[in-house]
Amino acid sequence: GKFDARVVFPAPAPRYCNSPRGSHYATKETIGLKDAVGRISGEMLMAYPPGIPIICPGEEITKDIMEYINLLKDSNYQLQGTKDVLVEHIEVLAQ
Repeated sequence: GKFDARVVFPAPAPRYCNSPRGSHYATKETIGLKDAVGRISGEMLMAYPPGIPIICPGEEITKDIMEYINLLKDSNYQLQGTKDVLVEHIEVLAQ
């Protein structure tokens, strides 16, 4: 498909909240992506092309990042990295 010219890289800068190692071993839960604002990611999400991570384990999923993810989806970018291949759900650190 055709890519949207409004999409710019890199993504909005995430807030680093927990170490990648700590996030890897933390207790996680899977929630709907749309419900993930304010939560700490337990997995990576990247857009391809160009293959740049949007969110990494230990980073907060902010409103700006969620809007960016939705723009990528609407613009037919291939999102990958989450266990859910459709990227409708994401693993976050349990509260």
